Amino acid sequence: MMRKESPMNPNKQSTTFNYYFNITDKMKNFIKNSGTNPFVEFENRQDYQPIFDNKRQVGLTINSDTSQTEHEIANFSLTLPGYHFEGWKIVRDSHYVIPHNISREQAALYAGENSALHKTGISPDFLWTAGDYLQNVGKEYDIYAQWTPLEYEVRYSSRTINKVELSWTHPSDVRTVEKNLIPYLKPELRGYDFAGWTSIIDSTEQTIFEPYTIIPAGIGPVKLIALFEEVF
Repeated sequence: MMRKESPMNPNKQSTTFNYYFNITDKMKNFIKNSGTNPFVEFENRQDYQPIFDNKRQVGLTINSDTSQTEHEIANFSLTLPGYHFEGWKIVRDSHYVIPHNISREQAALYAGENSALHKTGISPDFLWTAGDYLQNVGKEYDIYAQWTPLEYEVRYSSRTINKVELSWTHPSDVRTVEKNLIPYLKPELRGYDFAGWTSIIDSTEQTIFEPYTIIPAGIGPVKLIALFEEVF
């Protein structure tokens, strides 16, 4: 059950701003599968109170006097393994609050039924960031952190099965905490037969003598080595 700490003065008329870390169960599972704890790190502020869900902190809240006509979007320096914090999506009375620097024409196009906002809720141009000022016109605002997966480089090189470096290479690919990589390519090098792959992930080396391999979704860069056997 969601629980918020009681405000300092409940009798004083105020507006509540609820900041949610917005870590979904699916995101937690992706992070856990990478071997990492799915804990968000944030900079605590004394003027904000924690929001708990089943004894786990899921956000921060503050009550602002209604005489304050604007609320400055807070900076909590949020970090989450495998993800990049993009900004905040703000909801009031079940409606998205569009940043004031977006023109009415853009907002109308963007907030339509088939818009990207309704499909994903994420677009850097339509998110609020720390230091933006929100006009205080409602009793309660729900402010949700928005995340996108970080991309980690998968870098290619080659060598013989006897660990002699070779010249074959390939443009790098990427993996994320949510997406694995299957390099659908068969390396070719004159005078050699392709034998398989060696992947190096977190200093762990694994060799697969197959034409294709799977680089699992995860956190961190990968080195993928094409193995060749000399033709005599």
